[in-house]
Amino acid sequence: MDEQARALRARAAAAGLGGGGDRVPVAGAGAPTAAGPVRLARTSAVASGKGGGGKSTVALGIAMAAAERGVRTVLVDADLGMANLDVMAGVRPAHSAAEWLGGRVTLAECFVAVAPRMWLLGGASGLARRADLSPAQRRRLLEGLSHVSAHVDLMVLDLGAGIGAGTRELAGAADRVLMVTTPEPTARADAYGFMKSCVRGGRRTGWNVACSMASD
Repeated sequence: MDEQARALRARAAAAGLGGGGDRVPVAGAGAPTAAGPVRLARTSAVASGKGGGGKSTVALGIAMAAAERGVRTVLVDADLGMANLDVMAGVRPAHSAAEWLGGRVTLAECFVAVAPRMWLLGGASGLARRADLSPAQRRRLLEGLSHVSAHVDLMVLDLGAGIGAGTRELAGAADRVLMVTTPEPTARADAYGFMKSCVRGGRRTGWNVACSMASD
């Protein structure tokens, strides 16, 4: 998995940072949406029941592959407590989504170009207070991401591990969910538990499953 991440960083570096003049795909947070469920168009959420299964590597790989094919893509590190996609992509965002939620910066300031036609919206690492968002903050995050998804061809969400309320809401709002697991019994059990929790919340369709670290 480490080798895969190194290969993805090399591809991003070879493509050249800055996106060849591509502009950040969003100008602001957008107007508040009407009351009711927020839907994230053209969005794939990558999830896992437990950490360490390769979820972030898969999410980064999907985003890189899409951008290389000419698809304007935003990759979102939706783990606001222990984010790591910036490290994996070899970039350093000036600001994070956690700062935007705190009202310190605009949403547009939180993007960093990874490669042509690809941007990263970084989370935050080591901020316990951002790991569990309030209902109002979760709503604001969903509305902001909905605005972003309207400006790109594809949005990939790298969800945090576990079954927190924010993670389940993002999974429920996305067009589809890719469940990443490994052959380990504990990983499969946690993946099943996550899916069962989401189904109870109304996410009954749009599921896909990928197994990493499989020998065959």
